[in-house]
Amino acid sequence: MSGNLRRPFKLALLIGAVIALLANGAAAQQLPAAKENGSANVISGRISSGDSQPLTNARVSVSKVSTVAAIGQYLKIDSNGDFQTAPLEPGLYVLSVSAPGLIRETTTPASNYLRPGDKVNVKMVKGGVITGTVKNSNGDELVAISVRAFRVKTPNGDPIPVAFPSREVLTDDRGMYRLYGLPAGSYIVSAGGPPRVFGGFMPNAYEAFVTTYAPSATRDTAMEIQVTNGNESQADIQFRDERGHVISGAVTATTTTEAVQQYSAMVVLFDVHSRIEVANASALSGSNYAFAVYGVPDGDYEVYALQGSITNDQKASSPTRIKVQGADVTDIRLPLAPLASIEGQVTFEDDPNSECGKHRASAFAETMVGARRYEARPPAKDAPPSDVPTSARSSGRVVAVDARGAFNVKNLQPGTYQIDPAPPASGWYVRSITLGRNAAANVSRDGLGLKRGDHVTGLAVTFAEGAAKFKGHLSVGEGQALPSKLRVYLVPAEREAAGNLLRFYEAAADPDGSFTLDNIAPGKYLIVARRAEENGRGLIKVIRQDEALRAAVLKEAEASPKALAVKPCEQVNDFNLPYVALR
Repeated sequence: MSGNLRRPFKLALLIGAVIALLANGAAAQQLPAAKENGSANVISGRISSGDSQPLTNARVSVSKVSTVAAIGQYLKIDSNGDFQTAPLEPGLYVLSVSAPGLIRETTTPASNYLRPGDKVNVKMVKGGVITGTVKNSNGDELVAISVRAFRVKTPNGDPIPVAFPSREVLTDDRGMYRLYGLPAGSYIVSAGGPPRVFGGFMPNAYEAFVTTYAPSATRDTAMEIQVTNGNESQADIQFRDERGHVISGAVTATTTTEAVQQYSAMVVLFDVHSRIEVANASALSGSNYAFAVYGVPDGDYEVYALQGSITNDQKASSPTRIKVQGADVTDIRLPLAPLASIEGQVTFEDDPNSECGKHRASAFAETMVGARRYEARPPAKDAPPSDVPTSARSSGRVVAVDARGAFNVKNLQPGTYQIDPAPPASGWYVRSITLGRNAAANVSRDGLGLKRGDHVTGLAVTFAEGAAKFKGHLSVGEGQALPSKLRVYLVPAEREAAGNLLRFYEAAADPDGSFTLDNIAPGKYLIVARRAEENGRGLIKVIRQDEALRAAVLKEAEASPKALAVKPCEQVNDFNLPYVALR
């Protein structure tokens, strides 16, 4: 085999997006539902409700993951809930399913992407509902006031590191609101303050007032509302009727060349203590990119600006720290600058003695390359303000590879990035990640350090044939139960390989103890299961990114070794791993 193998934030863009959406809808193929599914070049499946009945009023589309814009297919669903695409080119596809008030049942799919020939069954269940009234201190109903819900914890009670509004509506003429289609979890609900919908363009008579959280609280004392699928929760709000302050200024160094005219930028205000997005506002070219955020209470904030689409070249400002204390804050300047990018090439090595590498003909079309920002350790208390917004400290992007194996990961904030290639299928593993002729650079271990505006080229990702796959389950003694949040780690048995991060693997265990480790390079390993660890931002630590976690897992695996000699192309479907809790 050859080796050549956030939203709308300005009025002008909003109008353009709506026009484009309508145009795409007209151009998309309205396909009849299939009578016979399973063809090798189509994606087919069934949409059903929570009680397994056919769901015929859902909206279903499929779009190809590509380096260029592609129009998706809108699909018809027959009376049995079945659907089928038209013939598809080789590649990875994303299936989108929506129905009023319904959400996809929470399951862990084997992959976020589908290939031609795949069949998928999607179950849609009724989401949770939060409803209530908003009144002032006199008991009068408030009409057309913005109400929004923020999901702050998962159903398991795990905190969500950064909270963004999940829904936003206006109260009706009775002062009532209804937020529906909410995924399960814990929420806080707020009323008033700057609107978020459509980049702050929704008219609102209460935007100059401080946001009130249910029942009649500040963010620090807000009531958490438990939401479960299909159930309704009540959260009445007594509006506090407190005027807030104004944060204003201008976005500078915007892109306004003859070739590219950007008509606005988005400004985001973020509360650094509660880790919640307070507001966003648009800065329009017609007003020299001036902006103003109203209704801001006393507190500590970050404010930063973005311009451009995430799919194209984007510019951003560094976050500016602001303390609001009893007065307006004016004359803020947010200079934009280009973000960083990583450009590289994927190659596939053919092993004539191996036959487990699948999807050879479509390997490039089914390969993704990701770059994820990480910080090896939390910043010191006396560290200077970061050059990266809090909400982007743990962020990344995943891009498709083109027909010749080239990729370009754009719009990356400054920082150190772990390169995470995704093989096209089982049978392939990542052999190496190198940077040009710099043989001394250990990219898989140290990542890539990027400064604002950097354009790194020459990154080479090589996949090799012969990967193994292990499916198994965790077992415990009679009468014992598996704890939650278990992960299975596979680490190299040879000490000299401890610096090769491509030899470290991990997988989350399902509640029943089952797990799958795929795309494993042949070699000798130790395997161990342990509770997942979280970093200071509430995110699960990743073994390839966290040096302290790697050291702890290696030490534990060596103390109670469960050794594996992984052979090329080995497939194990019933591996048993006893779970032993640390004392």
